[in-house]
Amino acid sequence: MNRIFIFLFLLLGMSAAVQAQRQVLIFSKTKGFRHGSIEKGAEVLKQLLDKEKNKI
Repeated sequence: MNRIFIFLFLLLGMSAAVQAQRQVLIFSKTKGFRHGSIEKGAEVLKQLLDKEKNKI
């Protein structure tokens, strides 16, 4: 009986860890030349992360 409770407790802990939100930092600072596609790339990345429910 104790093994069942331990198993369920571990299973609950693992499922909580899997559902945790990932946090992503988008850093685009440049020194000097700044490529024109940086802003568009950052925006697309934000949209993809938002679609997957990640924290930006």
